[in-house]
Amino acid sequence: MDGDNNSSVLITGGRGFIGRTATKLLQRTGYAVISLDTSSLPVGHDQQSVREVTCDIADAQGLQRAFEGGAIDVILHLAAVLPTAGQQEPKRATDVNIAGSVNLLEMARRFGVRRVIFGSSLSVYGAYAANRAVSETDRAAPTDLYGAAKRYVEQLGKSYRERYGLDFVSLRIGRVVGPGARSATSAWRSEIFELLRQHQAALCVAESDELQTPDVVTAPFCCYRLRKSDYGPTELQQIEKQLADRAMQGDVFAYIKHEDTPKGALQAASLLARLKAQ
Repeated sequence: MDGDNNSSVLITGGRGFIGRTATKLLQRTGYAVISLDTSSLPVGHDQQSVREVTCDIADAQGLQRAFEGGAIDVILHLAAVLPTAGQQEPKRATDVNIAGSVNLLEMARRFGVRRVIFGSSLSVYGAYAANRAVSETDRAAPTDLYGAAKRYVEQLGKSYRERYGLDFVSLRIGRVVGPGARSATSAWRSEIFELLRQHQAALCVAESDELQTPDVVTAPFCCYRLRKSDYGPTELQQIEKQLADRAMQGDVFAYIKHEDTPKGALQAASLLARLKAQ
């Protein structure tokens, strides 16, 4: 990020996975970081040099108070209601992803923020075939509320740049995984890295019907992708046994994907416990 390293940077969604990482990187290069999020800091979390603000960007008055607390030169806007949660609560997703972003751009305009960097998403492109590479020259055609909101804010930021001279740029971020991510809907992605970092072999279950055929990926990942409805109980038990044997051969994360089943999740949890006990 260009500019004076004495600049102050406001990170919305600062306690999220990308936000926490961005905070550390910016601090290392001398930026003063203001981390804004709806959640409070975990007990024992030490981030003394970061100004922590608990605020919902959908709350215009609360957001204004955050801006009145000190000068802000740059905004890194990462706060969002993610796709799965947005499907469950579409009004909340709209309040945060669209109205909250409007609030933030208005604050940037009113308080003389120099630059806004918006964390957009590849979701703006919509659905493409798996073998199709997507580039920035492709037409944006979002197919869900999350992607549509991201595209709207991109266009809104462009309007603020043209009308008010605000330096606005969008980053269309792909799927991000790694140790330390916290997700109630896709926890298995980060758990892969957590367990491999601890040199454990384990199994994780995610509930989805998006993948229809078994698929094995070579070590360090042993990945079985299944539709539970395609297999009987005996077949699933045999697959789980094979998976457990494979996982115990080395530093392998074994991941089985079921389609619909609390029962399947219990089976996976049971296998996970057996693997850890061996």
